[in-house]
Amino acid sequence: MATENYKVVNSLNESSVAKIRNLEKELGVCILALEPRNAVKQLCEEDVEKVQKLEKDLNVVLLAYRLEVCRVQ
Repeated sequence: MATENYKVVNSLNESSVAKIRNLEKELGVCILALEPRNAVKQLCEEDVEKVQKLEKDLNVVLLAYRLEVCRVQ
């Protein structure tokens, strides 16, 4: 994940932090709140399943962006 595309959110109010902490406790995980600097793409359920399968195959976390803001290198 390129650092220029995200920054750690440090401006959450106490209520928002509490909601994240409660979800962490419920799920037994740590959650990192990141603020995307580019718009993420909303995918249909079928496409989400494809992304999730590839995530599992590669053991990574994938994020989908609108094509017009992506820079392919």
